[in-house]
Amino acid sequence: MTRTDVVNHWSGTYQFPLISSPRRFRLSEDPASMPLSISARGQRGWDYVEVDNRGNKGATIYYAFNGDTVSSTLASGILTNRQSFRLPPDSIDRIFIRATSISAIATSNATTVFLTMGRY
Repeated sequence: MTRTDVVNHWSGTYQFPLISSPRRFRLSEDPASMPLSISARGQRGWDYVEVDNRGNKGATIYYAFNGDTVSSTLASGILTNRQSFRLPPDSIDRIFIRATSISAIATSNATTVFLTMGRY
């Protein structure tokens, strides 16, 4: 019997440098390294994403997943199904989401965040 609530494939940790304008990072594996049955279906997302801003004492990070372009303001007055997240300095977010890309922006100064992804 398999467990579906335990991550069984980790991506490793990737550095993602950020500046004061939105940047996008594609969260997919190289299709050449995946089995044919997976790569034939197209881009496969990740089920778990960690955005690590620890060690950064200055910049607040705003980010969004799956094709949404993030801005440094979260309130829009319009309710949509698109979500933006705010990550304060010296903290980490762990999110269970089917993610294929991330768009992120840093406020006040350029910084680097670290991304770790997992798949069930």
